Amino acid sequence: MLNGGLPEGTITIISGGTGTGKTTFALKFLLEGAEKGEKGLLLSFEEPLAQIKSNAHYLGWELERYLKNGLLDIKFISPIELDVDKHAFEIMDMIEKNNVERFVIDSISSFESSVSDIQKYKDYLWAIAQELKRRHITTIFTALNERK
Repeated sequence: MLNGGLPEGTITIISGGTGTGKTTFALKFLLEGAEKGEKGLLLSFEEPLAQIKSNAHYLGWELERYLKNGLLDIKFISPIELDVDKHAFEIMDMIEKNNVERFVIDSISSFESSVSDIQKYKDYLWAIAQELKRRHITTIFTALNERK
């Protein structure tokens, strides 16, 4: 289905229930980019770095190698500690300084739940998306979708 990968410079939302593989898919997207020499950044509001490393190890993925050589960076931000304005600037700064070509936010749902003003959340996400498109950065946003 994705033999050609995701179109460069686009934003793709991967939505599904808990445990459906959204984070795994997104991490594989970053690892495949790292294998091609493309720098990637995973911004996690869901799982701390230790958990992501453990999951990757379980799957037999060489995550540590790419973290050490700088082709992959993973940042965990607790949704409780989130400052939307501060983090928007920091995200774009990290992307620029590291010449990131692939970017993941896991998950926009956790991020949304930490913001009290829904319009501010929408404005933030729109601004980040526009800047990512302008910079031609291939991006995945994961989103929780629990069907009732």
